[in-house]
Amino acid sequence: MNPATAPSPLSFLPELLAEHEQRLTTGPIAPAVTPAEIRAHLRRYDFAAPRDLEALTREVAGLFGQWNLQVPHPGYLGLFNPATSPASVAADALVALYNPQLAVWAHAPAAQELERHVLHFLADRMGYPADGFFANFTTGGSEANHTAVLAALAHRFPDYLAGGLRALPRRPVVYVSAMGHNSFDKIAKNTGLGLDALRKIPVDARLKMDVDALERQIQLDQAAGHEPLMVVGTAGTTASGTIDPLPRLAGVAARHRLWFHADAAWAGAAVLSDRLRPHLDGIALADSITIDAHKWFSVAMGAGMFFTRHPAAVQAAFNIPASYMPSHLQTEPYVTTLQWSRRCIGLKLFLALAEQGAGGLARQMEQQCELAHHLSRKLHATGWLVVNDSPVGVVNFTHPALRAGSLGAPEVQQILEREGDFWLSTVPLPGHGPVLRACVTSFHTRPATVDALVERLNEMVAEAALPRG
Repeated sequence: MNPATAPSPLSFLPELLAEHEQRLTTGPIAPAVTPAEIRAHLRRYDFAAPRDLEALTREVAGLFGQWNLQVPHPGYLGLFNPATSPASVAADALVALYNPQLAVWAHAPAAQELERHVLHFLADRMGYPADGFFANFTTGGSEANHTAVLAALAHRFPDYLAGGLRALPRRPVVYVSAMGHNSFDKIAKNTGLGLDALRKIPVDARLKMDVDALERQIQLDQAAGHEPLMVVGTAGTTASGTIDPLPRLAGVAARHRLWFHADAAWAGAAVLSDRLRPHLDGIALADSITIDAHKWFSVAMGAGMFFTRHPAAVQAAFNIPASYMPSHLQTEPYVTTLQWSRRCIGLKLFLALAEQGAGGLARQMEQQCELAHHLSRKLHATGWLVVNDSPVGVVNFTHPALRAGSLGAPEVQQILEREGDFWLSTVPLPGHGPVLRACVTSFHTRPATVDALVERLNEMVAEAALPRG
């Protein structure tokens, strides 16, 4: 057969994708499986002889459909794991097909410029200057946050780059909300700062960082001979979707000459929406910003973004010579990021923005926020207590019966998980203990989904005897 007319070995994929869409709402969201079951099943793949690709792919698709958490499901109201748009799926397939290497510009000019185009568009939406900033795609928010700390160290302490922390006269200190992301704990350990250099600032009654407490802690650290380095404002905390008072935090950072970082991994996507963007007031003042595309932009993992007003700090932190690299620019990715070899991460966001338009993605986010508000109203009307105030689609709630001890939030979550129609998470909140957490993050979720969830929750409260998990 002529190779030019031979069928593609991947010709079965469109049919497989269509079958996935049809099965989206069937079956339980969470798998009931043990590691032993999966490992026993996998023993049939001994890699001793070749096998048919289509049959293998269908088998693995069956495994993923049966034995993974089904985050695209309309009833998945859990963590920041979205249903992925068709554009995102197509993008990752193209990236796998062409396999561009983004370590240097010369190896992937189209991919490099495509990513740059998207990053400049988003920087403009955030209010960053048209020139004089640096941005790149990362594997996720943790890498972007890590990059921010390294850039802040390079900016503030040039001696750190050669001599490490032992070359510094005073210990650097980083300030983050007690509700901030735990990636900063990892970063403190991995950068050599140590966990003792991380200050978890208390939150106020609205679960926002207490700015007065921050000021007091900075003064205490200065008096103790430490060197305050960075303030992290969170825009969309994991537990409650809270946005810290970014303008006030920027003011504190400016007064004390600290690096101000906005961890907007979740809520940063709201810059697309004219209606939601005011909740991010002050983000343009940040020295650096983290945003995750694989959260609210509905693209596949992993896709984070890092932005900074200080390109020279990034150059100082990451630039090293490598004579074997075909490098001609001062901004090659391998000398401006933690990564070296890198796949094209930004194509999925490019295609999502180009297919739906910024307005289309913004309307999708606004609709999800409206669904979260609809959930809050339904809960309140039926006796539940909504204990957070998030503008970006996260609802924390509990019930007097739960708080009285007849059943707890973890038991409710476990019952819903076993039943398979809904998946919520639980989080501890100051003053409330464990509460239920719902986040509308799938574009498949509808008002009827929310109504059915509230109905089931009310049935649980009304039942005289509930099974315990």
